[in-house]
Amino acid sequence: MFIRPKIKILIILISVIIGIYFFLKSFLNTEHKVWLKKHIFPYQTISQQEQTINQLLQAIKMVDFSVAELEKKRDGGDIRTKENIEKLSINKTLKKYELTSGFHAGINNLFPGSGYIDFYEDNIIILSSRGVLAFKKNIEDTEENFQQIKNNINEFIGEDQFKKYRWFSLKDLFIFNNKVFVSYTEEIKEDCWNTSVIYGDINYENIVFRKLFSPKECIHSNDNTDK
Repeated sequence: MFIRPKIKILIILISVIIGIYFFLKSFLNTEHKVWLKKHIFPYQTISQQEQTINQLLQAIKMVDFSVAELEKKRDGGDIRTKENIEKLSINKTLKKYELTSGFHAGINNLFPGSGYIDFYEDNIIILSSRGVLAFKKNIEDTEENFQQIKNNINEFIGEDQFKKYRWFSLKDLFIFNNKVFVSYTEEIKEDCWNTSVIYGDINYENIVFRKLFSPKECIHSNDNTDK
């Protein structure tokens, strides 16, 4: 079969480069090998990166964020924050405070963690989707972390429910007349749920919640009209 001279020369050059690469490979140190892969054979680096990313995504899917969040609640440690400053187009500065611990489990998405916020006596109260409750006195003090408040929320919804699906969780936080109200998905019977409300007196050390409202009817998570 006749091969055009230009194509023939290109094939020879590629063969020479590949030959040189494998010949030098045994004499090169790690830094040189990385440089060659990055600039001469980038497809190898890209393939390795894609494989690493896929492995990390699979590992993330296997992580039970609810367990991590409940473990944080059990240890009672502070919820750390990180300040991010963003300049807006209207000559304003927006300060964003990211919670870097304690809020791991998401509701709509697997991650990042979901949570709720309310205010009481100039204090900020936060609640995670898995029952981590904490407060902070001064939002401007970036050195001060949120301090956890002990509570018995897991007597009403706990690890058994969280494991079934991330949507089964705490749904909102509301503070009124020195009382804290929390709504949540309650499992009335096996895989049959409603939305219930618990409440407790505000206390920065320990809040003991009691049942306020729970419908008698429930919706089965699998066997229902809308499937």
